[in-house]
Amino acid sequence: MQKLEVPPHVNAFLVCREIFQDKLTGEYILVGPTNGFTAPEFPCATRVAIYGDLSEVRGEYFPALRLLDPDGDPIWSDRAPRALNDVGPLGHHHFVFHGSMLPLPRPGRYDLLLMAGATEIARQGLEVSQTGVAGR
Repeated sequence: MQKLEVPPHVNAFLVCREIFQDKLTGEYILVGPTNGFTAPEFPCATRVAIYGDLSEVRGEYFPALRLLDPDGDPIWSDRAPRALNDVGPLGHHHFVFHGSMLPLPRPGRYDLLLMAGATEIARQGLEVSQTGVAGR
């Protein structure tokens, strides 16, 4: 993958519990935006939906996600099924990743990266903690 000469502008990059789209208006409804999770035991996985809004897209590329563990090592990735195309400097691209299962091997701070090709264009920190011992 090549780096972008001019990355797009990120207007929004949010991790949510769920995202719906209104059939009449086409607007997205974001439920439970979050920047962290709790779990009773590890390793575990949590289901999320991810919303993005980009403008100033130049060229064509697939938005992608990459999850880094607390050591900064990549442990998960996903790529949008459709490419974003240049629609002019004022055009917006809204996209959603539904039902992504993020693996969480242990408590700590994780970073979810939004990638455009090989270029990181946004980063969302996720604090992951343990709620207690399972079975008690």
